[in-house]
Amino acid sequence: MKLNKIILCSISIFSISHIYAEDEICKSYIGQEVSGNSFDFYYQKAKALNFRPKNEFESTSAYKQFLDSNITRLNLPKYIIVEIPIDRKEIRFDADNWVINIGEYSMNNANTAYGDTFLYKYSPSYSSEFDQIEISREVKPIGNYVAATAFGGKVLVNRQQTIYKSIFDKPKEEPSTYSITQLDKSLKSINVSHDDIGLNYAKSFKQNSKAYAVISLKPPYAITVNNEESEATLNDRVADTIVNKVLFADIKCLVMVDQNKKTVYSQDVTTHQNTINTDDSLKLKN
Repeated sequence: MKLNKIILCSISIFSISHIYAEDEICKSYIGQEVSGNSFDFYYQKAKALNFRPKNEFESTSAYKQFLDSNITRLNLPKYIIVEIPIDRKEIRFDADNWVINIGEYSMNNANTAYGDTFLYKYSPSYSSEFDQIEISREVKPIGNYVAATAFGGKVLVNRQQTIYKSIFDKPKEEPSTYSITQLDKSLKSINVSHDDIGLNYAKSFKQNSKAYAVISLKPPYAITVNNEESEATLNDRVADTIVNKVLFADIKCLVMVDQNKKTVYSQDVTTHQNTINTDDSLKLKN
């Protein structure tokens, strides 16, 4: 890792899609300073869109014109950057070889729970799994009530909401197909200098690196689905209501940035082409 301070030209997300060809966009982030906004920020913007399905008295071209004018109102570029979670257990430093290894599941997470209510209301032809990124799940207590048992007893039932926030791309062809957020199994390593500066860089990277999804919003943009409250049992005295908050988008890239906001890894999720930063001159000291 070069220790001399250097000056890098920063290219914002608002200009990258205009500079590079579609198949070069993801790798163009390497070495560049990247930051994004939260899921909630774009979710609120997308919810403001006046989405509606095409009706039978409307031509395809007229409907496309409506969609184009609708998305233009957001005043956003084609590709936007959303921060996504990192599994930091999947980022490991190899002290023998002085490399930071980015694991296969560093940006891969559990599938969002969404039931038949969600599926059949919004996408009846879709399979039971989506290529998607789960942003978060949060459990909120919302009170309790006393319920009677079949034997005349009484039990206290706790009520809660489980709120899932996710980005959905498209339905998987089969439930077992390649996950959009699963990195390829080949080892991705970032070399650091064999000294205290390199060691401190690695420690800071493990704790402070961030990951982003580069996405393009598509209809129906953003939806919220409140499922029916589950029934409590004697073994599980919790009545849970699952709430799904979903952004619909074409997911183009996954990028990982270091503590200096410089992109060190990029994956084009449409081609599964990976690019890692191997240029030491692009690595600033911690």
